[in-house]
Amino acid sequence: MTAAAISKSIYFVTVLILLIVTVKKDVKRRFYVPAKLAASTFFIIYAFFTHIAPILYFPLAACWLGDLFMGVYNIRRKKRFIALGILFFMLSHIGFLVWLYSDDLRVTPYDVIIPIFGALSAFLIIYLFHMHLGRLRPAAIVYACFVSAFAIKAVESGVALGGTLFFISDLLILFLYFYHFKSKALHILTHIVNLATYYLAILFIIEA
Repeated sequence: MTAAAISKSIYFVTVLILLIVTVKKDVKRRFYVPAKLAASTFFIIYAFFTHIAPILYFPLAACWLGDLFMGVYNIRRKKRFIALGILFFMLSHIGFLVWLYSDDLRVTPYDVIIPIFGALSAFLIIYLFHMHLGRLRPAAIVYACFVSAFAIKAVESGVALGGTLFFISDLLILFLYFYHFKSKALHILTHIVNLATYYLAILFIIEA
């Protein structure tokens, strides 16, 4: 097996462990952050052995830092951690956009319309589902603009699966952290789908 194949296999194993830890409430508090960082570390290792374009290391590193702070927020529930997570993931989307536009400088009407639609949709979702974001509301709306911009450019650039899954993952974050679930099982399921779509998105981006 090649180094890329080995690191990809380990990546899948670490993601699977993370999903198991997420379901098991008794071990989540102790192992969620290390499991999340292990999965995120291995997507960078896999990227290295896949010989990705150097320009991609910045957004992947920003994702790693975003995962760190989002992971800590899952355990400690301090708003500053999720604020930092949002910041680093926004930087990752900017990095992904720079990567995509470095190959294709064209700007279509969709590249303008979809981000605006994404920001307006985020505003409506927050309002209609009575989500409690507080001072994070403006940041979440701006973030929705960036993730929508990345998603549409990814579709136009042949990275449709990566961009679409990343968009779904980020949409679920709104519900995961700011919506009050009446069903604990539905909350856990949302978390699992959020993680699965995110780590698959990263894989498709690396392999694009």
